[in-house]
Amino acid sequence: MSFLFVGLGGAIGAVLRYLTGNVMGSVLGKVFPYGTLVANLAGAFLIGILFVYLNKLSINENYNLFLITGLLGGFTTFSSFTLDIAKLAQNGDYKLAILYFTITNTVGLLLVFLGIFLTKKLTA
Repeated sequence: MSFLFVGLGGAIGAVLRYLTGNVMGSVLGKVFPYGTLVANLAGAFLIGILFVYLNKLSINENYNLFLITGLLGGFTTFSSFTLDIAKLAQNGDYKLAILYFTITNTVGLLLVFLGIFLTKKLTA
């Protein structure tokens, strides 16, 4: 039964990622993978929040499976991230490729910690 929660959350997350990519591409252009960057950074922040919040609530594991494994797993994407870097590099945009890699990893990690910190403070 748990695979249904993961699958449903993953489907919703994937659609949200697709929409995010389209909106960001329309607004900011497609030279840089803004959609994937926004999805990964927002997902990092949200996973920090949900990690703390859901553990404090001690609720059914299916909520974790739906929200974290499914929804955020489908919303964020390592495969698109690495493909975006490869495309930038193949186009000779090495500086953008390195910038994208650095921003996603550094800021993403900081946002996970920020989400954890803020949620612990707000739910203390």
